[in-house]
Amino acid sequence: MKMIQTKTKKWEMRPTLKIWSLRWVVLELEERIQELWIQMTVTMKGCQIWRDDQVLMIHLKN
Repeated sequence: MKMIQTKTKKWEMRPTLKIWSLRWVVLELEERIQELWIQMTVTMKGCQIWRDDQVLMIHLKN
């Protein structure tokens, strides 16, 4: 009985956790991309800046 109860509780909480963690990850990514973008613009003045998806890939790796 206890195991079933904990399982159902976990399943009930999962959707809200997913939504919140997703929101947090997106916000965190946006902040970090902005920071990186500023750093790249400063360090690579006059050079061609990488595309957004490449910047995103760097962050997903880190």
